[in-house]
Formats: sequence, C-alpha cells, structure tokens
Amino acid sequence: MRSLSKIRGSLLGGAAGDALGYSVEFLSYDQIIERYGADGILGYDMTNDIAIVSDDTQMTLFTANGLLLGREAEAEAYFAQQKALVASIPSESTGKTVAMF
Repeated sequence: MRSLSKIRGSLLGGAAGDALGYSVEFLSYDQIIERYGADGILGYDMTNDIAIVSDDTQMTLFTANGLLLGREAEAEAYFAQQKALVASIPSESTGKTVAMF
C-alpha cells in the first residue's frame, strides 16, 4: 500500500508540474519573463477552472494504465478505456492533444 501511495504521488506531482509548465512549454526564457515577470510562473493558467496538462502527462497515464492492466486477458478492456479517454480530451487551436487535470 505504501508503494502505491508513492506511485500515485509521483504521477500527481508529474501532472501538477506539467500543468504549471504547459502554457510556457514552447516559449523562450525571455518570453516567459515578459509574460510573467521576473518571478516567473507563480500559479496555474486555468481554462474554465481547469489546469491543462500536455500529452506528456497523457502518455504517462497511458503507460501507467498499461502496466496495471497489461495482462492479455484485460487488453480489450484497457484499449476501450484508452479510446474513451482520448475521445474526451479537447484539442486546442495549437493542435496539441491535451488532457485535463
């Protein structure tokens, strides 16, 4: 149980960090300073009260699900779950695939 808690914390921490950096992923240092000031990013850029994460978090969660449900007998259910998840993910005008956190 203790290991599972650490794994959950690691996944949540990765998603939280990804959400913090999502809005500046492709900006230069100078562009970040121009947008956020000398202190940099101090909070999440929210979209409809949701912190958006990138495809990096999406793929991490897909991989984690695959490790948890990777037995051949469960493969069909796993792929159906992933298909439903992908269908629920909005695309932004940037063309990036994103998930909500």
